Amino acid sequence: MKNLFVSFFLSVVSFVSFTQTFVIEGFEHQEIISFKNTTVDSVLMNPDLVTDVNTTKLTFVVDLDNKTCRCYVSDEYLSSCPLTIVQNDDKIIIVKLIDNDNDCGIILCENNKTFLTYWNQDGMTTIRKMIKLNISKS
Repeated sequence: MKNLFVSFFLSVVSFVSFTQTFVIEGFEHQEIISFKNTTVDSVLMNPDLVTDVNTTKLTFVVDLDNKTCRCYVSDEYLSSCPLTIVQNDDKIIIVKLIDNDNDCGIILCENNKTFLTYWNQDGMTTIRKMIKLNISKS
């Protein structure tokens, strides 16, 4: 009986420790824009427009296990969409959001607290960069 309990406990601990749900709370963010469809790197290195810092609270819940992303603005639910995992390793997580209208995704680097969302729409590439944020795993 003791062995059964220990086995059950270890399986629960291993399940909980490998759960990959990230909660990103952004308190300050800005948009970096290129007036053409291009890469994220290109926009960051040579933007056509950088907006003023916005302090509207944005929250993203990125659930890699269930492959979903939920978005909240000022703690009010905005939307949810499925995602596909492009890259997931110790350094960076890149996901593509499945949205019929836009080419969009998320880049998350937990180690250096970087969180970007990007989308290509209407001949433009826009990146939302979180400046002041909290990243937690749940």
